[in-house]
Amino acid sequence: MNRVRELVEAYTNITPNQPIYVQYVDYVTAVLQGDFGQSISFQEPVVSILLQALPWTLFVLSVSVLVSFTLSISLGAIMAYKEKTALDIGLSTYTTISSSIPYYIAGILMLYFFGYQLELFPTSGRVDASIPAGFNVDFVVSILHHAALPILSFVLTGLGATLSMRANSIRVLGEDYIHVAQLRGLSPRLISLRYVGRNAILPLYTGLLLTLALMLGGSVVMEQVFRYPGIGYFLIEAIRSRDYPLMMGGFLLISVGVTASMFIADLTYGLIDPRTSSEGNGNNNSSSVALLRLVRRQVRRVLKSSSESDQFIDGGTSSINDQSSQEGDTSLEKSVFQFEGEQDASTSLRERLFRMFDVYIYAPFMVLWDDIRGKIGILILAIYIIAGSVGVWLVTPPSVNEGPAYVLPFQNSGYPFGTDNSGIDLFAQMVHATPTMFQMILAGAIFATGMAMLIGTLSGFKGGFVDSVLMTLSDISIAIPGLPLIIVLAAIFQPQNPILVGIILTVNAWGGTARAIRSQVLTIREESYVEASRTMSTPTSTIISSDIVPNVAPYILIQFVEQSRAVIFGSVALYFLGVLPFTTTSNWGVVLNQAYSQGGLLTLATIHWILVPVVTIMLLSMALTLIAQAADALTSPQVRARHAKTTDENTEAEPTKV
Repeated sequence: MNRVRELVEAYTNITPNQPIYVQYVDYVTAVLQGDFGQSISFQEPVVSILLQALPWTLFVLSVSVLVSFTLSISLGAIMAYKEKTALDIGLSTYTTISSSIPYYIAGILMLYFFGYQLELFPTSGRVDASIPAGFNVDFVVSILHHAALPILSFVLTGLGATLSMRANSIRVLGEDYIHVAQLRGLSPRLISLRYVGRNAILPLYTGLLLTLALMLGGSVVMEQVFRYPGIGYFLIEAIRSRDYPLMMGGFLLISVGVTASMFIADLTYGLIDPRTSSEGNGNNNSSSVALLRLVRRQVRRVLKSSSESDQFIDGGTSSINDQSSQEGDTSLEKSVFQFEGEQDASTSLRERLFRMFDVYIYAPFMVLWDDIRGKIGILILAIYIIAGSVGVWLVTPPSVNEGPAYVLPFQNSGYPFGTDNSGIDLFAQMVHATPTMFQMILAGAIFATGMAMLIGTLSGFKGGFVDSVLMTLSDISIAIPGLPLIIVLAAIFQPQNPILVGIILTVNAWGGTARAIRSQVLTIREESYVEASRTMSTPTSTIISSDIVPNVAPYILIQFVEQSRAVIFGSVALYFLGVLPFTTTSNWGVVLNQAYSQGGLLTLATIHWILVPVVTIMLLSMALTLIAQAADALTSPQVRARHAKTTDENTEAEPTKV
């Protein structure tokens, strides 16, 4: 027993027979001193392993971020100047498709073509062992040669900022100071670089470091695909061998990197764009500033014995009289999603239900259907829904040795997508995995958007101390790297229920959305109809459900779609890494893992084993991406009102129809 206690102390820096809070203090104290304990599997100090791996991870990620960011702003600016041309349409289409492909899927495909088939790049490692280390040409070329495919995987799927840069550039091109510069006779090059490019790139600067933070978490999967020994590689190896000191050390190091990136982004943005300091004086909602000012605000409130929420209520009551003359103007600006609390009592239940169907289902659907992107996305999604419902009854469940091994796709009508090495029908595997995938997707998306809506709405509506506490929780969730946290939680709890898996995948994905919803609620709560509800002593729950939530519903729908995509990427990644238990093959990630680990990349006769789940994942992700892009129009009250008005006219013409 004493020997066991000595080993625990040596590996973890804690004394197991001490109270839990003492163990925690001992561990944190050791970590602050740079001592993460001893690796169980490698028999080396954890800090030594991580410091050797850290430069390689930072090298790949920093080059990837710089290249992808440079390409994004360059292509986005060109698309803005060539708006509605073939070049603009082509680049927009490519960006949409590339953003639908998980980075690790792109890595697997490039590993097959450029690594195994063409043999242009190495398939593992970070440098040739035969080349002596040192600052010489051969060693540098070998480093670049091994890092080329991981960098390309991140770059080709990380051009999401292109469309944002395009939109920002188009907006800047319409500003008055651009026309003044043109009238002054300034050269087009000077205008495009100094006036358009500089102002359009500013909103994307924060995303530069945040992208680095996201890629730092994503390196966990990428380094496993390419067997590239970085931080993420050792984190997965620690999880597989239950090496908890190394696991905690890797997770803490990634968390520090993510937090540092966000903190630097918050602090330096004001230096790059001075307007944020002057315009947002006293209203800076960045995560780091909010954390730094929290204590000061609370001390002031205690000394004054009042809260901001009380001041807001008093101010709202007094200002309603000043705005009474504008009642005919402001109150009419309510969103079509707003249900009037003062509806006529004679309104039938049938009419109210029809109105709810109109504004919550029909109008949003027609907004999406009128956009070609939304129409394509809905049709693809409908195919998956049919496959996950009717398809499981029509298609025979997959079974081992039901057919010959490695049947190629479209060669046998009984196996339209071919078979794997055990003769299992790949089409049947994809169909019968769809219900499980949808359970995870719905559970994760509902949890993430529900948490974001609850916290963001309460924070923005209540203000004061409630706002400070809830936004601090949101900042903490943002600062924790998502994928590494999910991997650690999945390794510890080993969830088998798909609903629980979906919730774990979005356990900290609600923070950014909660902040965005809070910003919208801060604006909505100042509207006259909300102040009128306060004056009439309407219950807070009624105000939130009737006045606040309907107006942020379009944004919530968009975030629901985005969270669904995140669940797809995360679940497939966890099963591909083997972190989640293989209780069943009813998951696309399980099929991908088996194909990758059992030689699916090696020959042309087996590549379909990997391509079938890859294409299945890509198409569903692309459908959700197209729907999310089309759903941007839902944020326009005019667009929603146009479709709702059409339904109202149909109702008047045919009052008997529901």
